[in-house]
Amino acid sequence: MPEPRPSRPADNTDGEALWLFVHIPKTAGSSFRSALAQRLKPEHNINIQKWRGTRSRTDAFAQAIDQFLALDKVERFVFASGHLLMPEVVRIRESLGRPVKLLTMLREPVTRVISDYRYQRTPAHPTHEQFRAEFPTLESFVDSHRSQNKMFRHLALPGETVEAAMARIERDFSLVGVADNYALSVRLCSELIGPRFPATTSLNVTQNTGDNEVAVSEQLRDRICRLNPKDEALWAHFRDRLRGRR
Repeated sequence: MPEPRPSRPADNTDGEALWLFVHIPKTAGSSFRSALAQRLKPEHNINIQKWRGTRSRTDAFAQAIDQFLALDKVERFVFASGHLLMPEVVRIRESLGRPVKLLTMLREPVTRVISDYRYQRTPAHPTHEQFRAEFPTLESFVDSHRSQNKMFRHLALPGETVEAAMARIERDFSLVGVADNYALSVRLCSELIGPRFPATTSLNVTQNTGDNEVAVSEQLRDRICRLNPKDEALWAHFRDRLRGRR
């Protein structure tokens, strides 16, 4: 991944580019996205809230992307974000007709899985009651495919190996930040988009409730690590690359 170069002011004069943030859940993405959305206008969040419960995730995001692409013809967005999978990102890039600059954030996998479980048990998550019924314990969530290698599943193309995915991400993404080194990630992003990157505040912090308190043993941490080898490899690779860019 090349070193970030200062871009022109974010009025989108540099070739009509769109900055697209691939937001992986529970990676400090809400805070990062909010700061970018303040700086890069006009902006759009590609979400499926209006179709939740009536369509599959795939169909809902297809509709949300259709809506985004139609709006972009009028708005010419500078920034967009969403809980997108790479095939959906590819569709946006191929349909937009102008450059797309990709950003994402990763997080240490064990911490991310635990945070994801705790968040989805709170009322802040739209389907929290269904989630609590399906996953009554952290262990049941950890053992489910739904929790495993989520970062890799967001960023990989179908059939891609970890090594191939890492090489492509290095080529295609302008920045892969790491929540574990959030300050450095923000600084590097500010070098990319300009010097006036807003100060960030913690958003979407998981509420502590009696229902989402968990006791995590070392054995369970080891189990989460073993069940998320692709996420572990992805996170460690880009964490180390980020450290080298201090």
